[in-house]
Amino acid sequence: MNLSFENLVSTLTCASKSERSLEQQNADSQLKKWETVPGYHYLLQDVYLNTDQPLQIRWLAIICFKNGVDKYWRGSRAHSIQKDEKRQIIARSMDLINEQNNQLMIQNAHSIAKIARFDFPLDWPNLFDDIVNNLEKYVFVENNLIATYNTLIILNRIIKTLSTVRIGRARHAMQAKAPIVVSLLIKLYSKFFTIWTTNWTLQSHTFATCVEEFEENNPRGIRPTAQGPRCGGVFEQHNRSSTGLVLGHEKYKTDMLKNTSSATASSLRSFSILKKVMAYVYRKGAVTLKQRNDKMEVQTAISKLSTQFFTADLVQNLCDLIINWYLRLKPSDLESGYWNRRNGVMKSWLVVGNTVRPCAENFYQDLIKYFPDFLAGFVLNKIGSGLMENVTVDKILVRDSILCTFQLSGLLKSPRPSSPAVVDDWDFSKTDFQPFLNDFVKLMLGLLNEFSLTESKLYLLNALADVIEKCNPLVDYQTLIDILQIIPPNWETGESEQIIKTSLLRVLKSWLFL
Repeated sequence: MNLSFENLVSTLTCASKSERSLEQQNADSQLKKWETVPGYHYLLQDVYLNTDQPLQIRWLAIICFKNGVDKYWRGSRAHSIQKDEKRQIIARSMDLINEQNNQLMIQNAHSIAKIARFDFPLDWPNLFDDIVNNLEKYVFVENNLIATYNTLIILNRIIKTLSTVRIGRARHAMQAKAPIVVSLLIKLYSKFFTIWTTNWTLQSHTFATCVEEFEENNPRGIRPTAQGPRCGGVFEQHNRSSTGLVLGHEKYKTDMLKNTSSATASSLRSFSILKKVMAYVYRKGAVTLKQRNDKMEVQTAISKLSTQFFTADLVQNLCDLIINWYLRLKPSDLESGYWNRRNGVMKSWLVVGNTVRPCAENFYQDLIKYFPDFLAGFVLNKIGSGLMENVTVDKILVRDSILCTFQLSGLLKSPRPSSPAVVDDWDFSKTDFQPFLNDFVKLMLGLLNEFSLTESKLYLLNALADVIEKCNPLVDYQTLIDILQIIPPNWETGESEQIIKTSLLRVLKSWLFL
């Protein structure tokens, strides 16, 4: 079959059918044969640029085009795409700019980025200039938001792709074009932020894409421009505008924080950021330097953070915030504890429904470790004043948080390495424990009848077996008979029979070897 637009559309139609048939297999084979025929990729571009074609045909065409660019665009490859065909493809690469199908546009952006990876800057030197000119036209002349959004998607994908280049001129050439790109992004950011704060329409997506462009530009090798005063100015503007929004709607935000858990993810990220910043400043680890002037910038940043950011007021306010909010028990925690305490199950019920608490505890320990001078007296005063206040429901919860901070401070650093056991049995004396032995065993046997959970019974039976094993032959006759009497009724339990039987056999084994 000869390669033509009509034959290609017909073959793509057969290949895109959902039923697997001989006709579809023949169409796939024909597409593979055409991959090395001159003009094939140009015609594929014709198909997916033609909005009159069905979406399924256009989708298959752009996938084949993207894969073909990956395999045959580089000039050193066998059956590579000819230069004339490349120039024609590049000339039409931005013609799909008004496409409303987001997934098709993303695939088009991937294809353009792959071409830029091979041809920029040698064979496509005006890539970024064309994108900047198009954006200015779409935003400030035509007010074409769809074209603006699609162009930003393409720019985002190109920056991501070119930033991964390690050999060649592409990355350095992109850095040279960074000033014009960042300058335009700042103007777009200012324009769309103003629109976004007044009307939630399609501009919100375009504004979000502008923000993503800044996120991509800053860490991906365009540092001199990103560190300039213009970039700093736009973030200062964003902070002022965001602060105004927060202050203007403070009441609603406070109500949401009290009644919903939507802030959990933000709290986790905030703790993670602060923890990394503190470790960067105070841990004194190795610092990776990418440029010669980085050392001075790192020292300046550390000095500002340690003297101007982490002040005594900030550290104490963070500690106070953790005590009053993040270590404080919630009704769901208390309900969970009520159902578990009757069975003596040592579960982490304190964190049920509150995944932020472990992070807050870990962050508090970092605060104590890095700022002992700021927090030692503060925590002691907190404990003294908190324990002396009148007892109310609210004060009891705050008091529990204060005692929790005291516990965390004590566990931070012990004079000797902590042992996995509370009491070391190396020098355990059976005769010293004998006066308490029978009473302890009777209490354990009494508790066994009250427990209903299998896990609780396992803890108790294992402890009973250890007591009998360590204290033989000091257990008296009547206590041994009482131990034997618990085995028959617990042998035929309804749930988890094998687990309970294993623990009972261990108790019986300890009893037999007395």
